[in-house]
Amino acid sequence: NFLADQGVIDGEFERSDPSIFKRFDTVEGDWEFTAENFKKVRAGESFAERDGEKLVAKEDFYPVLMSTEGYNGQLGFKAKKIEELTG
Repeated sequence: NFLADQGVIDGEFERSDPSIFKRFDTVEGDWEFTAENFKKVRAGESFAERDGEKLVAKEDFYPVLMSTEGYNGQLGFKAKKIEELTG
């Protein structure tokens, strides 16, 4: 996509305005992730569960690379959205 955009190779490309996130915390433990990565979780909302217990956000954040089975003993990362790049 980038090389086609820059004219280095022939091909179709699509421009986008990516969002930039900054990780600020790690969520430890073996939880089932119930939210969606890169979609804001608001304070008071549940974003993971295990054995009938819900993990509730204490503050707004964006889940980044959270996964039920992706890490051993870790759910993933909390991030803040800091900007969007525009081309």
